[in-house]
Amino acid sequence: MNLTGLVALRCEGKPLRQPNYSMRHVPHTSKDLSNSVIYEISERDHFNDSMAEFVLLCNEVVRRKAVKYNVKSSKPLSLEYMADRLDVDDPVFGFMVRTNEIPAGIPSNQKDYFQEGMLQGFITVTTFTNWQQNFRWDSMHDSAFAYDEPTLAAQMHSNERVWDRDGSLAEALQNTVRCGDPWNEGIVWPKIAEISLIGALGCGKALLSLVIERLEAMQPNRKQNYDYVVLQATENSIPFYESMGFVRVGCITEQRDKDVEEVKQQEIVSSPVFTIQIKKAGETVADYAKKYGVDIWDIIFLSHYMYPDLAPKAPLRKGTTLFIPDVSKLDGCTNANKKIHHGLDGPTQWYSSLDNETPKEIAKKFNVPCKDLLDANRVRIADLKAHSRLIEGTRLQVSNLHQSMDEAVPYIHWTFPDSKFEDNPDPSYMMARKLNRKKGAHAKNKPIEQSFAVKVETEYDSASIPSSIVQAPANNTTGNTPQFKTPNKSKKYKSHPEQPVTPKRPKTAFMFFLHGEKERLKSKNVKICMPDLSRVAAEHWKSMPDETKRPFVEAAEKMRVKYEEDMRVYHSQMNEFKRKHPQWDDEGDADEPALKKQKSGFVNLFNKVVKLNEEGKRQAGNEFEYYYVLTYIPDLFWCHLAPLRKAGIFGPNRKKSEGRTKWMLVDEGEGKELDITGAVCQVVKSRCTRGCADADKEEWDIIDDFSATTSPETKSSAIDGEESSVTEDATFSDNMKEVMRCDQTPGEHSSNHEAQTVKLSTDNSLKNVDQDFKENKEPRKRSVLEKVMSPIRSRKPQADSTSGPKHKTMQSSLLSFLRL
Repeated sequence: MNLTGLVALRCEGKPLRQPNYSMRHVPHTSKDLSNSVIYEISERDHFNDSMAEFVLLCNEVVRRKAVKYNVKSSKPLSLEYMADRLDVDDPVFGFMVRTNEIPAGIPSNQKDYFQEGMLQGFITVTTFTNWQQNFRWDSMHDSAFAYDEPTLAAQMHSNERVWDRDGSLAEALQNTVRCGDPWNEGIVWPKIAEISLIGALGCGKALLSLVIERLEAMQPNRKQNYDYVVLQATENSIPFYESMGFVRVGCITEQRDKDVEEVKQQEIVSSPVFTIQIKKAGETVADYAKKYGVDIWDIIFLSHYMYPDLAPKAPLRKGTTLFIPDVSKLDGCTNANKKIHHGLDGPTQWYSSLDNETPKEIAKKFNVPCKDLLDANRVRIADLKAHSRLIEGTRLQVSNLHQSMDEAVPYIHWTFPDSKFEDNPDPSYMMARKLNRKKGAHAKNKPIEQSFAVKVETEYDSASIPSSIVQAPANNTTGNTPQFKTPNKSKKYKSHPEQPVTPKRPKTAFMFFLHGEKERLKSKNVKICMPDLSRVAAEHWKSMPDETKRPFVEAAEKMRVKYEEDMRVYHSQMNEFKRKHPQWDDEGDADEPALKKQKSGFVNLFNKVVKLNEEGKRQAGNEFEYYYVLTYIPDLFWCHLAPLRKAGIFGPNRKKSEGRTKWMLVDEGEGKELDITGAVCQVVKSRCTRGCADADKEEWDIIDDFSATTSPETKSSAIDGEESSVTEDATFSDNMKEVMRCDQTPGEHSSNHEAQTVKLSTDNSLKNVDQDFKENKEPRKRSVLEKVMSPIRSRKPQADSTSGPKHKTMQSSLLSFLRL
């Protein structure tokens, strides 16, 4: 089960703080959290500062589970998704658990690696928000679980999975208040909390129990008035959440063919409401909440767009407009076995048949035309007839019979309002639990928190974490050559008085001709602008015979010969100058700090082949020499790397690479992919030789490596051809129309070794993609993430993929993504 569609447009972040410890050395927590310290976090920045630790911890959880149970675990939460949630979620709060003392029973070889402050678990909570205008909670609709994988569908049918069988939980969720703009801040459900992120080494149950206890005791306000808590579960986490009282609930979205601009004009989406005007000055919101039998905080939430400072007992002016929840029009789908509503109005009702009951009998029971009932359900049950004997539990739609049900599709969490299900048909497994709200003295009773061996710390300062635990953020002006572009030479810089002057480049034959024409016209007082003169002179030059051009060609040749001689003298003088002044920078004064000269931004590491520096090897080990950058997040300066393995030797069909080592990606199933800061990645020169869309089938020639068993002639050819055929990109065309063709013959190179690129046709470029689908394997593409997040930790790029909900600052186009 993939966590697809998990990407949002977010605000630009800052480089992450790479931990100085390996997650493999982090011990499990004890059940009572002894030897650990638990922090209550309410500041978003504290979560952001620990984001790198979050993603590495999730990777380690998956690795340990796979080792323990010898199974292939589901993919962990990706950094891209975490960054989106921590940027968009409002409010956001939660807990973190870190090591404090060496636990008893830890292996002696692990004690040397133990450090105080290592992350052992985290959890974040927010208010449930969605960006789909036609979203609804509905466990009774067939589409809610229609796209389950076969194994999951069998578990649902056999009741192995706990789910909302009678639809009552989904109905209760749907009947809570909601309001918001799906194109901006989203549709907010203030009565529904969401567990947005969680990762733990042995303390998952403790963290989740603590959060539930806090939610149940939380005092209500306009933003937080939680009666329910929901979450999105991955396949391997379902049994754990079921043990914690969570139940699977269905949710759907209705896809309607409407123009996007027309949908945008509708703006605010809300639960059913009606408006009233205060007739008597001094009345309060509490008075009207009591009058209409609704929650006072529901009125305040629905009215806060007009009155942000509205309070329960604040006296209101005459004529003030309030929005009141309309309980007579609640739109939660009902179970007709429990609650029968005759007629076609109101929420859609579903009925679970008795054994051998017929549609005719059911139509009579609900006082609806039998023909209409048959027509409404034949989309789902093709052979349904009036006298068909139904199996016990067969669900039939018994109201809103003329409403089309085929527009509904399962809900995908964290997607844009204009996203289509067909683009990413992988529904979210949503689970929910009703909270047992506590008031007064009961709210002060905290049995879960009191069961811990340590006290929950409320003061947390990420800046106080020692440097031995977390590094300082990577500085984008460090001048590290592998990560940064070479800065352009400044036109003005301070030169050394003894520094030799660079000779001027020679003129071409045409430039001699143009200069002569300019002087000739000037002597005749003919006024003409330089662009026009150049255009006319160029046309005249093309039509001139060779004999007429000869004087200009000879003059250019003499200047070229002189220039070459001057350059030989210059290089000799420059070498002598550098020998005498080794500290001098020819870009400027040697006394100037180097940081001031490195003003260029990061090189885009995406699609590059890299190797790790010494710090990177210390963190990740020496198992692999080279890695391929599957995902790169520039603002966070973070990479998701796939290791490369040797896969033989290139044959004669690759002229430029013949006899050299062939490199391919390590199989994804081995779980060797790596998340790490870009500060430890050094780009190596390489070329891709196939240009296919699936990264698993690509073959790389890494010029950094000359250890292959090749003849001296082949090695020499590879080195000499470096300038002509090698790029620092593992070149993949953004639009699949332009790729490097690496099977040219040596004769195709120009004399000055300029890079030769050939445009392949679109049809040829897509042949590999077509072949991938013929083999029933989805191509594992790559993605560049320009300040945008890919939804899943997959070798398939999610560009996304990746469409996700927009932040409240969505209209400011800070971020953009590339769709491959």
